Amino acid sequence: RLVERLRAWRPSGDSADLGGVAHDHATTWWTRFVMTGGMPAVVAADCAADDPRAVRRLQSDLVATYRDDFTKYAGRVDPLVLDTVLRSVALQIGSKFVYSQVGDDVRHAVVRRALELLARARLCHLVTHSAANGLPLGGEVNERLRKALLLDVGLAHALLSTPAAPAASVWERMAPRVR
Repeated sequence: RLVERLRAWRPSGDSADLGGVAHDHATTWWTRFVMTGGMPAVVAADCAADDPRAVRRLQSDLVATYRDDFTKYAGRVDPLVLDTVLRSVALQIGSKFVYSQVGDDVRHAVVRRALELLARARLCHLVTHSAANGLPLGGEVNERLRKALLLDVGLAHALLSTPAAPAASVWERMAPRVR
């Protein structure tokens, strides 16, 4: 019923107000998604276990697996630099990616190469700024203004070691409705 209500709702006011209860339910589901992410194995574990700490452990295991794969790129970029840049992507979410914030001892060219490798490996996506004053939109691109977005919000939590426990109340409130 919540999905039907959300699909019918329009901010223009031509349909009924979403309502407080529906809004609370939608917010609870949104919070659960933001803590879990969308990786299929993590979503399956979330549905099966109903335990946010187990979900966070699985997210951390996935990050460890990605980090283990960094040795494949050892000829191009130091795996430790790749790991440092990946963590910096998580730390700089929502902001312009600043190479100097990665580390004092890492040169900008090395950070750029590592970031591009992470993007090619699809661990992150690079969004380039465009003034978008006309067509084509790429005509006013500024390559120096980029944001780096992680593959998955759940992996960002694992990289940043955010606690899973605060979201436990979300799981507990939802448990009767989910089952």
